[in-house]
Amino acid sequence: MRIILEVLRFMLVFFIIATLTGLATVIITGPILTNFGLHPDEFVWIGFVIAIPVVYAIYKKKKWGNVMDRKIFWTSIAAIILLLAITPAATTEFLHTSKYAQSYGFPFPFLTLYVENGSQFLLPNLLSGKLTGSALHTGVFINFLLIYFVVFLGFFLKKRVLENRENTIG
Repeated sequence: MRIILEVLRFMLVFFIIATLTGLATVIITGPILTNFGLHPDEFVWIGFVIAIPVVYAIYKKKKWGNVMDRKIFWTSIAAIILLLAITPAATTEFLHTSKYAQSYGFPFPFLTLYVENGSQFLLPNLLSGKLTGSALHTGVFINFLLIYFVVFLGFFLKKRVLENRENTIG
């Protein structure tokens, strides 16, 4: 239960910080970008990138996140990234003449890329130069919780098996 509450706290803090930094990015850089003919709305992602170290600093200062085992946490993050990279798009929607919305993530899709004539896989779409937009959904947190508990269960069962072996041998 504490892990679920910690993930919910992270979601709330990250959402607030990312929204504020994204808004500040548009307000501060908006006049500069429009002078060069660029749309400030296309640079909101900078706020999300800035939010990551800010949330990390807040967590370090407040000493939050200690309910999670670091080894299981990083194994879960690595599993999410690996599954994201190797599994094909869960859904593909045809939006316009050559524009597709590809949704990625396992077991629940959480990343949507809008690409022109895209591939079923994530990395070719990211490297193609035809990416026109993206959206990250809260499914990433549900996937994290599921994978975290599966990895936790795996570590727990491994520990039990090793303890039983030691007890039967000794």
